[in-house]
Amino acid sequence: MASVFLPAVAPFPAPFKPFVIAQGAFQVPFTTFVVGTLGGRGLLFFFEGFLGARYGEAAKQFIMNQKWASIAVVLALIVVFFMIRRVSILRRARYSQAD
Repeated sequence: MASVFLPAVAPFPAPFKPFVIAQGAFQVPFTTFVVGTLGGRGLLFFFEGFLGARYGEAAKQFIMNQKWASIAVVLALIVVFFMIRRVSILRRARYSQAD
């Protein structure tokens, strides 16, 4: 789910189409793809619309000036996801060896 959701939330300087093609190549289940894409894009557009309605043209300038920071946040989320996944795999391996 994270491999679908995180690229969908990424701001517009980050390309989304290569992730869609990769998800098809790696045979991501259709429901996971649809739910992750709709959830991620919905969240992205909601926050952009909220900022635009609340702050007007200043929000557009803020978003355009913060593109590298937002890409860094998405990359940090990906790293955190893989760290959590690695820890859970190690815990499972430890518990299976204890049996």
